[in-house]
Amino acid sequence: MVRMETQADRNPVTEEVVATTNISETDFKKLLTSAQKPSAKAYRDELRDRFVPNRSRDEGKTVCSE
Repeated sequence: MVRMETQADRNPVTEEVVATTNISETDFKKLLTSAQKPSAKAYRDELRDRFVPNRSRDEGKTVCSE
C-alpha cells in the first residue's frame, strides 16, 4: 500500500510505502465491501490493522477530497 499526502503549505506530494501485505485482490475487495456496512466495525478495524499499522502519525488530521 502506498500513501500519498499533501501538506497544508502546498509542498509537493509525498509518497511512501506504509504496509506490505499478502492479502489477495479478491479478499481485499470482499473485505472492503463488507467494511462499508454501518455495523461492520470489525472489518474496518481489520483493514486499518493490515494497511495502516502505525496510525499515530494521523492523529489530529482531517481527510478531505478535492
